[in-house]
Amino acid sequence: MSAKIPTARTVMTEAPTVIEGNQDTLSARALMDEKGVRHLPVMLGEQLYGVLSERDLRAARAFLDSSPGEEGPPVSALCSRETYVAAPDDPIDDVAIEMANRRLGAAVVVDGTSVVGI
Repeated sequence: MSAKIPTARTVMTEAPTVIEGNQDTLSARALMDEKGVRHLPVMLGEQLYGVLSERDLRAARAFLDSSPGEEGPPVSALCSRETYVAAPDDPIDDVAIEMANRRLGAAVVVDGTSVVGI
């Protein structure tokens, strides 16, 4: 009898915090700090557009900090479009291998067109 391989559903953070693509970098930083997250799925309406990482934000803020008070560009201009999307029932070992191959810190879990986890 073989052991059942866990799925993305078993390790994902359910109902992840998302951000609209038109939000600015200050709003994104505040949201990440408030929720204690390092990755935010970026949405354009109901569509997943990309993922904003803490690293993306740090790089943008380093540039913008030379202009205090500047809100910065919308997060849709900063986020990675190379988003890895997994289904809830994808085997977690496949997801982990793909993330490692792409050097990604997060996978967005989508059921149909709905973001259900990260």
